[in-house]
Amino acid sequence: MMNKMKIIGYILLIVLLFSCEKSEYETWLYEPGIEAVDSVAIYPNSPVLIANGKAQLSFLVKAYSFVKDKRTIEQVINGEHIVKDSVFTKISAMKMDRFEASEIQIKTRDGKLIEGQKFSTTEGAGTDVEFVCTIHGIESEPCKVHLIADPVMDFPTITVPVVFHLLVTDKNINRYDGITTGLLQGFFGNLCRRSGSRRQ
Repeated sequence: MMNKMKIIGYILLIVLLFSCEKSEYETWLYEPGIEAVDSVAIYPNSPVLIANGKAQLSFLVKAYSFVKDKRTIEQVINGEHIVKDSVFTKISAMKMDRFEASEIQIKTRDGKLIEGQKFSTTEGAGTDVEFVCTIHGIESEPCKVHLIADPVMDFPTITVPVVFHLLVTDKNINRYDGITTGLLQGFFGNLCRRSGSRRQ
């Protein structure tokens, strides 16, 4: 009896396997284009810039798309079971590598276009400069950067007294006869130069 049941089970399994057909479908992830930009944000890499023409300011630009979605909410109010749909807006960050460099425009508040998304200047030390970014007609909130003068590296000379002690024994005292004050100063001078210090 058990053998017959096993045989019937195997037959049903084989029939089920061969009765299944392979189903094919195509799927893809939707990546919104520039037309889907709803919000733009710009962030400088520093809140301060040295106005010496050498220091450069770079920017991080973010674009966001507002996606509307629907969610079903079930509630029990006063013993009554209520089912309703709630529509909400989801903010989705967009991939910036999908945009061409020419589609991202960064300008100062007075309209000067920033080439290559890098900014440097030799003017305006002590003042603030504001930047905005525009993508597909959507403009960001301005970001502010403070310009400062090139600091003068004029450090005062600091004199530090140094005392050397040589500990010798009667057997090796003759080895240190050639050590003079000038030799020790030379050693110390090399140490200062390597560490970037100044000595007097």
